[in-house]
Amino acid sequence: ARKGDAYVGGNVNITVKNYDMSKNNTTIYGAGSGSFTNSKSAGVKGNVSITYENGNFGDIYGAGEEKANVDGTTEITLRNIDGTPNVYGGGKGNEDNKVVSQKAVTINLLNTRVRLHTQGKYAQVKGLVTVNLYGGGADRNIDSVGSDLYNRMATSGTKNEYDKSYKANVNVVE
Repeated sequence: ARKGDAYVGGNVNITVKNYDMSKNNTTIYGAGSGSFTNSKSAGVKGNVSITYENGNFGDIYGAGEEKANVDGTTEITLRNIDGTPNVYGGGKGNEDNKVVSQKAVTINLLNTRVRLHTQGKYAQVKGLVTVNLYGGGADRNIDSVGSDLYNRMATSGTKNEYDKSYKANVNVVE
């Protein structure tokens, strides 16, 4: 790689089990943090897989931050997550440095409630986003929190919560 270029030419697999990262509001990115001057910086050419079981976290982004794009597919699987963290199918950009996920994103929720954004913050998923709710997705009895689904690109402005121009499927799998 070139100096300052942390581009991953293959796949990225992230697995976290039995760990609570919510105390410091930890964020997990499927790719790294890009830069304004290098469009490939910290991007991923292959696929991204993020699996988190038995714990909690701040946010999960399926792609990276500021131009850290993902060229392959992204799969996020969450099992037995406490609380209601934010999950973004795409990455986290800004007005000048948007993030693009080129292919499909699959999000699997098992005994988990989240605030789910099928896209990202100033980030777009070009492929189909599929959300699989296993056993109903949120089997636990948590009366004080709910699950939310936002099918839009999150920006600082206000938009409708569901935008049909973004392709998303939600499946309940028994």
